[in-house]
Amino acid sequence: MGIHRHGHVRLSAGIILTLLLMLALPLTVVKAESITVESARVKVRSGAGNYYRVLYLVPRGTVLEVLEKAGKWYRVKLPNGATGFVSRRAVESRSKKAGEMRYDRTDTGVGKVASSEIMAATKGVTDLGLFAKRYAKKRGIDTRIFEELEAVPFTADEYRAFRATLPRRPRVRIRGLSRKGMEAYDRMIGRAVALRLCMVGLDNDKDLRKYVSMVGTALTDRTPLYDEDFVFIVLDSREPASFSTPGGYIFITRGALASMKNEAELAGVLSHEIIHVVQRHGIREIEKRKTRIHSDMMMDSLDEEVARHGMERGNEALMEELDDLADRMYEEIISGRYRESEEEADRFGTLVLYNTGYVPDGLKNFLVRVEGTSAGKGRSYSRYPAEERAVNIDRTIKKYRLRTRGKKVFRERFDERTKGR
Repeated sequence: MGIHRHGHVRLSAGIILTLLLMLALPLTVVKAESITVESARVKVRSGAGNYYRVLYLVPRGTVLEVLEKAGKWYRVKLPNGATGFVSRRAVESRSKKAGEMRYDRTDTGVGKVASSEIMAATKGVTDLGLFAKRYAKKRGIDTRIFEELEAVPFTADEYRAFRATLPRRPRVRIRGLSRKGMEAYDRMIGRAVALRLCMVGLDNDKDLRKYVSMVGTALTDRTPLYDEDFVFIVLDSREPASFSTPGGYIFITRGALASMKNEAELAGVLSHEIIHVVQRHGIREIEKRKTRIHSDMMMDSLDEEVARHGMERGNEALMEELDDLADRMYEEIISGRYRESEEEADRFGTLVLYNTGYVPDGLKNFLVRVEGTSAGKGRSYSRYPAEERAVNIDRTIKKYRLRTRGKKVFRERFDERTKGR
């Protein structure tokens, strides 16, 4: 009993001493963590995912108050008082010391950028831009189709339910994927080329496009460009083919879908095309053929300059050069890419396919089958022998010890969503 009272007295004294020390200390205000936008323009979304609606476009220099960290996303407060989500990739910048992320920490989330400079994203992604509109007009292309195509064709709840069906482990670490993101240059040229590809004819099955887009979105989430807007489009063509343009436009034909056996093969083809976008293969291939390419900084401001000053002679010359670039890129995409680009897309695409939860040989199986069935029936799906590409994919599977255990092909779901439509 005495021991109990003695211990109780000592405990109370300790508490009192702690309280006295706390009262003696000066009051400390914890500073709110804020981040400064380093990119030219960052999208603020309604949720943590690239499939959520874009609410605002904030310019470089905007200070955002971090309210919450949600995986690869931040929930932030804007200088105008609105809240939303931005990706970590979009707002984090590399300092001079390798591997060290630089943040700005301030007392509040109110930045130097005025509220009037924060643009409401009323069209979800962005407008086509003056160049794409001009390019389409010269070729008699109806641009109205893009108003619907650039809108996400599924709800967040639909995507989350779909994503929950895919296994998440194990994954491999992928080194060598670009984190640069999509420059204004990419979007500018890519939209123009995408408009031409749409002239092949669009498939009007909205449920099919929704399904293809959800598969594609699950794949992009496993790349460094998980926060960028990718647009997945089904072409009404019986020829098995798939294409991608800079800026995130991914095309697949009805003929390709008809030649596939399961969802893993669809994911394999989409993953290959996604890597072309992530690695900027289209831009790099054209740059090899051009002696003069305008800098990204010039492309960032091109639309604004034309809007302010009109189509002056210098701008007209620049537009003509962009026309030529878009035409060249279209021809390259139709005829086939460089071997090194295809090999890189096969290698990285296989790894992304695996990390998303699919069997790693989905692309390989499709390539071998479609080349065998199309032999002697016109142009092959692949510019390079499928057997060679299959060997390279097998080499990747062996090198990274990619196992099929626990991975999926989803044949029944694929048949239900694609067959008989």
